[in-house]
Amino acid sequence: MLLLLILCQALQNLQSKSSSIDFKDIASFILAIVGLITLIFGLFQYRKSLLQKRSEQFLRMRERYVDNPEFQELFSLLETDNERLRNLSYKIKLKFLGFYEELALMVNSRLIKKEVAFYMFAYHAIRIWESKNFWFFDDTGDNTIREVNRESIYWSLFKKFSSDMSEYQKYFIKKMDNDRKIISLIKVRFKL
Repeated sequence: MLLLLILCQALQNLQSKSSSIDFKDIASFILAIVGLITLIFGLFQYRKSLLQKRSEQFLRMRERYVDNPEFQELFSLLETDNERLRNLSYKIKLKFLGFYEELALMVNSRLIKKEVAFYMFAYHAIRIWESKNFWFFDDTGDNTIREVNRESIYWSLFKKFSSDMSEYQKYFIKKMDNDRKIISLIKVRFKL
């Protein structure tokens, strides 16, 4: 804002003294231009550093997700909602749900884009929410398996995330279908 005021003042001084140009007017004009360029460059660098931090966050999350050996068994069991999910360790299930809640917080705070979270992580979140067998835990240690109330407020962040991802999945599928139709029309039109 200050730069804009300096520029306006310099231009006004130049217009009012059309016959003589003061060094002070030229210097303030040049200073304002340099300040404006510096501000634009600073904003560009700030944006670039934010993008880099977001990329680093995403890569760390992806590494934790894909390279975690505890999650590998979960991935295959979730495909068919296998009954062995009921006997899976309480600790592993909590770690998996914790990962998704952390991811949901990152999406909500815009550290990771919703589209990226959907494409890379949503599949299993949707499978967990739809699963009948995942939501059984032995959290007491006495081999008493009980069903956990997934509608509890303690799972609301995960519930919202999986619900959002499920809705986005419907949008994504519809968009893919429309894109295929457009490509088909282009192929017919141009005989490709």
